[in-house]
Amino acid sequence: MPLISSIRYSFSNVSIDADGISVKFAGLKYYKEILFSDPNYLDNLRDSIGNLIYTLPIILSLSLIFAVLLIFCAVIQNTPGLLPEPFGAHQLAVTVMVVCIAMFERETAGMLLGLLAGVVLDVTGGTQGINAILLTVIGLVCGMLVNNMIRNNIVTALIFSALALLVHTFVYWIVFVAAAGVHGGRLLLTFCLPSVLYTVIFTPLWFLITRGISRLLPSEVKR
Repeated sequence: MPLISSIRYSFSNVSIDADGISVKFAGLKYYKEILFSDPNYLDNLRDSIGNLIYTLPIILSLSLIFAVLLIFCAVIQNTPGLLPEPFGAHQLAVTVMVVCIAMFERETAGMLLGLLAGVVLDVTGGTQGINAILLTVIGLVCGMLVNNMIRNNIVTALIFSALALLVHTFVYWIVFVAAAGVHGGRLLLTFCLPSVLYTVIFTPLWFLITRGISRLLPSEVKR
């Protein structure tokens, strides 16, 4: 609907008065103005297309790198015995990686790559979409907070990761343990909390890796 409205408005005179928004058909008036009256339009259009051709492969390549890294984290997370499991704690690296990506690439990339990571975890773990929903929201919220309110540094990454892991594991526990009628209160103390602590310890590593990848993106592309 927003796209359809934008196309409609491009052929109209739009004004706001006491009665609301007034839309009157104007035909090709504005298209003629930008094509034939504005001497800079074609130059700006050419520059924009050139920038798109230059930046799109870079953005897609970095997105692919992040996607591969998330899949690697999913393998670490879902393969028993691949990493040490002190006191039964597991490494929940995917959540932290989504947080770090969102901090550097902001909310859109955080949301989309969080969705991808969640789908991978749901498909491999049979968790019926709960990871996709949680990681999408985590990527969106972390990206928005860093973009508008909070500094991007390791301390922020540690705080965000700890909170995201607590929310993720607690919701997972509610949906798959408590809702099933299982007395799993002890599981919170023997698995969930130790796994959160075990994962948070590695947050600086994932933060630095993500920062290094993000810096491969030229500054003019980030703008």
